[in-house]
Amino acid sequence: MGFSIKRLYAMQMTGQHRIQASRESSWAALNERNALHQAISGCGNIDKLSDTELKAKIKVVVGPVAMKLAGLLAVTTCLLR
Repeated sequence: MGFSIKRLYAMQMTGQHRIQASRESSWAALNERNALHQAISGCGNIDKLSDTELKAKIKVVVGPVAMKLAGLLAVTTCLLR
């Protein structure tokens, strides 16, 4: 089937947000490391691996539990409708 066990159990976070800016300027900002760092809550650092992949570390706090997570961010699509 062509998938790895690593991808099978990978966390996927998706969502939509309305931004009061043009699509083009929003997309350009999200492709800038500093802007993306500010947009991700709890983000510690972001390293660019390629044009479509970033490595990030974030701190997540849920009630009394705090976790530090590391993962890959994949830029897959931009819907300019």
